[in-house]
Amino acid sequence: MTCIYYKDTVKCLLQLHHWLWLLDSGLPGDLGQVGEWLGRAEALIASDDIPTIMNEETASIISRKLEEHKVKHTLQLRIKYQLPITSV
Repeated sequence: MTCIYYKDTVKCLLQLHHWLWLLDSGLPGDLGQVGEWLGRAEALIASDDIPTIMNEETASIISRKLEEHKVKHTLQLRIKYQLPITSV
């Protein structure tokens, strides 16, 4: 019986997060872009790609994800503001 409630709760939370992402990314102007980035960051943090045990491997995964995000974000800003794309 508890399992049914747990599945419903998880489904409801997933739907709630999706609606929050839609609302945040639908904000006008730059706020919408910030809302979309925050939604992606929250999804990345909540993803199963990061182990729950904190050790060197986990630190390496988190560091890699942060670096990937930084590179992508820097490239997006350079393209948006038409800055020269150099190594980031």
